[in-house]
Amino acid sequence: ENKLPLPIIIWNNNALGEIRQGMIDAEFAPVAVEQINPDFGLLAQAYGCGYARPDDIQSLERACAGALDADGPTIIEVTRAVLG
Repeated sequence: ENKLPLPIIIWNNNALGEIRQGMIDAEFAPVAVEQINPDFGLLAQAYGCGYARPDDIQSLERACAGALDADGPTIIEVTRAVLG
């Protein structure tokens, strides 16, 4: 509503991937960790937000800088690809 330049960073680890792996590492059967994520690009569009999905650290920096200059919130979807 206020058109604030707000970067919203979402760590997308494919649902509850970190928790699932922790359960497997602890030799527990993974239970209730197979979730389906929304399409964050479409979610951003539905709310009238900007959207970025950077591929590396440099593009993450550019996405954050761009979000701070935007005319409204920007969802920045971060995946393991950014870490290399």
